[in-house]
Amino acid sequence: MRLISMIIPAAGVGKRMDSPGSKQFMLLADKPVLMHTLEFFHRFDSEMPIIVALSEEGIVEWKRIMKEFNCSIPHQAILGGKERYDSVKAALKVVPESEFIGVHDAVRPFVNEKTFQSCIDLAVAQGSAVPVSHLPNSLRMVREGGSKAVNREHFRQVHTPQIFRSEWLKAAYQQAYQSRFFDDATLVEQAGFPIFLADNNQENIKITSKLDWEWSEYYLSKRKKE
Repeated sequence: MRLISMIIPAAGVGKRMDSPGSKQFMLLADKPVLMHTLEFFHRFDSEMPIIVALSEEGIVEWKRIMKEFNCSIPHQAILGGKERYDSVKAALKVVPESEFIGVHDAVRPFVNEKTFQSCIDLAVAQGSAVPVSHLPNSLRMVREGGSKAVNREHFRQVHTPQIFRSEWLKAAYQQAYQSRFFDDATLVEQAGFPIFLADNNQENIKITSKLDWEWSEYYLSKRKKE
């Protein structure tokens, strides 16, 4: 049995970019964002199965993009759903048999090998792995009538790739969808399984805003010069 398979939900349409089309298909340094993400996992392990969940329109667009950019990275494109939950659940029905399943955001093209390997090692040892980072700013909890300062050391920002034992993730997705299921770790925890945290690389951002996009272009241009 293979160690790990990856699921990349990519059926969503980002609204904060204020631009036509889906951000996963937008060109970043002359290449679609989703292609950057695929290339990372293929470089890491060319034999690792990758499932990409797309919208109906996205499948058509992605086929056109792959032909235009001569993309030959092995992966399976499937029909996702309206919510991220729906896309991952659809992918779980076709994912190859593996000990572990990872889920990674399509628009996080800058995860590095150290973070991914750390997540794999932790998941193998403990059953789950979620990359997190410290919060750089002070926090206040908003409540009726005002707000209250909270200790930021008690909180972490959550990222992907998130990796779980296959049976844990599949069991978690037997639960009905709830709007409070923000990520896969939330579902797995709700299903009664423990969540373990790994360190995230600072560059592993999710591209959701124009500022994220501008930083990504700068980061790639700087990395190309190094």
